[in-house]
Parts: sequence; structure tokens; C-alpha cells
Amino acid sequence: MLLLYRSYFLILAYYLATIECKCPEITPAKNIDLDKFASGTWYDVAISHNNLTNGEIFASLTYTKKGNKITFETAGIPKDDINYVEGSAKVLSYGKFLYTYIVGEPKEQVDNVVTIAALDDDFLSLYGCKNDDEHQEIVWVATRVEKPEGALKAKVQNYLDTYISPYTKQHAAWMTKF
Repeated sequence: MLLLYRSYFLILAYYLATIECKCPEITPAKNIDLDKFASGTWYDVAISHNNLTNGEIFASLTYTKKGNKITFETAGIPKDDINYVEGSAKVLSYGKFLYTYIVGEPKEQVDNVVTIAALDDDFLSLYGCKNDDEHQEIVWVATRVEKPEGALKAKVQNYLDTYISPYTKQHAAWMTKF
């Protein structure tokens, strides 16, 4: 009988853990201009811990779009060789991309499905979620300027306060520039 109760509680615990850790379905931003998004440099202003920057540094992310191919490079600020990463972003569907890049020692290919959650001329939020060995939500909030001020800073703060999930706020190591 005790074994039956233990089995029941293990199944219940697994079920509850699976429910809590389900990746939310993020609706892509409206009116995405892929040419504007995938050209030029974006600067992190808020990031969750992730395997691209290890949650320890802020980075710049520079995109180049040639035809249907989007490439990117990211570097720590100030730029250094240790945190430099190159990769590609393949369009999966409207507002959703497969980011592929190599990180770490030994070198390891990483694939993340990323959604453009918010986008305008000077503000960007990318959202990714994985349930591999563990649940991980990955959020990048970036602007076209390295240190946002005034209305742009207020826009970023409002976005963080309004849209970042409670799970991410509670479980991710967050860094912001303000």
C-alpha cells in the first residue's frame, strides 16, 4: 500500500512539474519588418541567463540579411574575443526563427527557437524557451542604443514590468542596465 501511495505521489509530482514548466506560446509582434530587424546592431539592455552570454555580460548583436539568409555575430561590451559568437537565424514561420550557433569548450552547437515578441524602430524583445533536460526561458531585450534614456528607457521598463513572465522573473538570473 505504501508503494502505491509513493507511486501516486511521484506521478502527481511529475505531472505538476510538467505543467508548471510548459513553455508558453508567444504570439509574434505585429508588422515585423524583417529588413529593419535583421540589419544593424542591437544592444542588450536586459537579459536572462542564457548560454550565449552566460548572463554575465551585456552583448551587442549585429545582424546581416542577404536574401533569405540572416547571420548574426555577438560580442561582449566592450568587444572581446572570448565572448564573440557567430551564428545564423533561419525563418521558421512569421516572427519565429531557429538560431544556430557554436559556444563553449568543448565547442557545442546550440539551436534555439526564438520569437520576436516585440519590435519597433528602436526596441526589440526576443523570447525563447526550452524544455530539454531542464526548463529554461531565455529573454533578450535590446535597443539600438547602448544606454537607453528618457522615453526609450521608460518603454523598456514598462515592457519588463508588463510582459516578462513571473516564472522567468523568479527563476532566471536577470541583469538590466538600469
